[in-house]
Amino acid sequence: MQRRLLVPGLAALLALAACNSDKVLAGRRALATEPAKAIALFQEAEKARSPCFDCKLYTGLAYEKTGDLPAAATAWEAAIAIPDAAGRQDLSWRLLDTYEKLYEASKDKAAKAAIARKAATLETSLGAARAWANEAIAEGLRADLDAAKKAGRADGVKAAAAGIQALYLPSQRKREMAVEATEALRTVFAAAAEKAFKEKVAPELAETGRYDPDTNEVVLTNRFVIPPPSEDEAFDPKADGFKVAVRKRACVPLREGLGEMIAAAAPAVGAKTPDARAVDAMFAAVFPQAKAGFAAFGGDKKPPAGQTFLCTVRLPLASLLGELFRYSE
Repeated sequence: MQRRLLVPGLAALLALAACNSDKVLAGRRALATEPAKAIALFQEAEKARSPCFDCKLYTGLAYEKTGDLPAAATAWEAAIAIPDAAGRQDLSWRLLDTYEKLYEASKDKAAKAAIARKAATLETSLGAARAWANEAIAEGLRADLDAAKKAGRADGVKAAAAGIQALYLPSQRKREMAVEATEALRTVFAAAAEKAFKEKVAPELAETGRYDPDTNEVVLTNRFVIPPPSEDEAFDPKADGFKVAVRKRACVPLREGLGEMIAAAAPAVGAKTPDARAVDAMFAAVFPQAKAGFAAFGGDKKPPAGQTFLCTVRLPLASLLGELFRYSE
C-alpha cells in the first residue's frame, strides 16, 4: 500500500511544543537514547499540568521510538482531543500514517475495522488525497452488500449502499458503487417477484395461454383477420404499405394485452402499477421482438383478405420483472 510522501518529521512536531518545564526538558533530552525514561518524565509532567498537549505529543514520540505504535497512537489521540491544541493538523497527519501502519500489521479483522474507522474520520477532516481507510471500509460494506444480495435481503443491500455513500470517497467511486447496489436490488427483487408471480399470477395466465411454464415466458398473442380492399384500401395487397398495415393492425393490440398483464402482475410482486405512458415505453421496447405471419397461409394465388395474420411476443419472465423493478416499493 502506497504511503503518504509528506509525514511531519520529529523536528516539525517538536516545534509544536511550548512547555518548558524541567521534566519535559529532561524528557526531551532523554527521548533519543532513553525513550522509556522519557515516557516516565512526560507522564510526571502531565500530572503537574493537565491537560498538557506537549506531554501527550512527546509521550507519543517516545512510544514511537520504542516501536509501541498502539501506545503512540493512543497518546496522539489524547493530544488531538485537547481543545485548541496548537499544530493539531501536523500531528493528525502523523497519527493517520501511524493508523495505516497499524492497519497493515494487524491480522485481526475486528481490530483492522476499528483502526480504519478512526483513520477514516481523520482522512475526512484532513481532506486526504488518498483515502485508504475509507476505501477499506467501503470494501467491507461492499462485502456486506454482496452477502445481503445472496440472502435476498433488500434492507441489507440498502443499508450497505447508504453506508458507502456516506464515506469520503471520489464521486466516480460512489457512482460505481451506486450502480452495483442498484443491480443487487434488482436481483433481490427479481428473485422474490418471480416466486410471487408464479404463486399468484402464473396459474391463471397459463390457463389462457399468456404464460408458458415450460419456457418461463409471458406470451402476448393477437389474431387479425385481413379485411378486403373494398373495406379498407390500406389492405390492398398491391398497395405499397400493405405489409406494414397488416403487421401494425395485428401487433399493436398487443399493447393492451401487455397493459393487462402488468396490471395483474405489479401488485402481486410488490410493485406500483406503471401509468399508461410507462406501459407505452415498455411496449415500444418489446415490440421489435414480435413475430408475425399468416396463421395458415393459403398460397400466393389465394387472396390475403379473410386470412388470419398472427402476431406474437414471447418475453422472458425475468425481462418483464426487470421492467417492474423500477416501480418496486
